[in-house]
Amino acid sequence: MKLFTRKVPFVPCFLRRAFTLAEMMVSLAVFSMVMGGVAGLQYISARGIKEIYATTDARSARTMALNFLHFELANAKRGSAVVSNDSHTIEFINPNRCTPSIITSQFVFDPAMKTLTFRPDREYSTGERRVCKGPVDISFTLGSKSLDPAQTTFLSPDALVTLYVRTQANLAYSNVDNRDGECVVYLRNP
Repeated sequence: MKLFTRKVPFVPCFLRRAFTLAEMMVSLAVFSMVMGGVAGLQYISARGIKEIYATTDARSARTMALNFLHFELANAKRGSAVVSNDSHTIEFINPNRCTPSIITSQFVFDPAMKTLTFRPDREYSTGERRVCKGPVDISFTLGSKSLDPAQTTFLSPDALVTLYVRTQANLAYSNVDNRDGECVVYLRNP
């Protein structure tokens, strides 16, 4: 005696018109696991790339700031440099930019935004240019203690400006590049 015997007709798979619910659930689970793994790998590699390029970004910001500052300050008039704002601002007269009136140029470093801005004309703020933004700390000092500790040089102290451009670990993306860049600029124009 055969109980519960019912013959199910065989239907080839190419004649079926849709997937069953079980097949869909299994394929969705496999797809989710694969995509989750891919997303996880991308996240890990993005964090790694950020760490790798943090050194380059820090050095680039420091070098760009030093180069631009040195170029502009070297053309400044001797004795015209004035440091203010807790050594984060320097104003100077650049004879190469002078029109009929004397133009005072200005470098301003904003420690909160970590941005160095150059204003070719301090009064009108025309042509304001962001020199660098990044993991740097910039300060200015008149004279040079490293070149002339006793301040007895043949040049007066107002002919030299010392730039300190420092890359700080707590300002950056990582703690891989903590160096100082110090540059003494001789103001060439008498």
